[in-house]
Amino acid sequence: MLPIAVLPVARLFLGIGSSLTNPATISSLHLETILGKGAFLYQFLILLMQVGEILFDNLPLLFAASVALGMAKKPRK
Repeated sequence: MLPIAVLPVARLFLGIGSSLTNPATISSLHLETILGKGAFLYQFLILLMQVGEILFDNLPLLFAASVALGMAKKPRK
């Protein structure tokens, strides 16, 4: 269930980060002062976007690890 739980979070991070760091969006919403290239919020949104990309890039690894964990036998007591 791990990959299924991670997908919405990764998509939200990637979507919010990429949409609010787009130069066309920033200029159309007149948010140059808040979302300028050196602003803290801009750097935070770039970080969100990069985290989403990392999760999507490693999705096959997450699926493989979760299948292996799901099929592993529980230890006897």
